[in-house]
Amino acid sequence: MSNARKKELLREYKETPQRAGVFAVVCGEKRWVGTTRNLDKQQNSLWFQLRMNGFPNADVQKAWNANGADAFTYA
Repeated sequence: MSNARKKELLREYKETPQRAGVFAVVCGEKRWVGTTRNLDKQQNSLWFQLRMNGFPNADVQKAWNANGADAFTYA
C-alpha cells in the first residue's frame, strides 16, 4: 500500500463522525447500562475487557465467566 493511500485512509478515519450514546450489555434477565463517546467501537472494547478478565464491574465479569460470551448481547 502506498504512503499516499495510507494517508488518505488515516484522514478518512479521523474525519468519520463518532456516534455517542447509551448502550446496554444484556445477559438473560440482567442488563447493565452505560454511556460512550463511540457506540460503534464500544462493544469491541467491552468484550476485550471481559475476555481478559479485567472488566471494572465485578457483577458483569462474574456473569461473563459463568455464562460465556454467547449469553451476552450488546444493544
